[in-house]
Amino acid sequence: PGGGFADISQPGPGRLASPVAVMSQNARAALFFLRLATLAGDMGYRKTARKALSGFPNSHRGHGAFAAGFGQAVGRLLAEPETIMITGEPGSERVRRSAEAALTRAGCGDLTLQFQIGDRPTLK
Repeated sequence: PGGGFADISQPGPGRLASPVAVMSQNARAALFFLRLATLAGDMGYRKTARKALSGFPNSHRGHGAFAAGFGQAVGRLLAEPETIMITGEPGSERVRRSAEAALTRAGCGDLTLQFQIGDRPTLK
């Protein structure tokens, strides 16, 4: 209820009596859900990523460089994913060059390339 995912869903015997939410594992889960949201086009997965990160307010401060994955996940959550539409003939040299240019010059974050058959390649 407080955010984050725990290592168990139901309490069990011994050390499994208490669920443990680990910041680095929740950061990886958040990155997975952010990528899934971009690829599936379902922004509901972004809410799940936010939930994975929300259980650790200011926890990163005590972890130093070990909180880098958490910072990356928060950065991707705050940035809107980009989609680039490339129009052209499938397999053509111009479409391939446009895709390579988009991937190398778009910066960081989540990027989705969409392809559409058409007369000439254009980047939108």
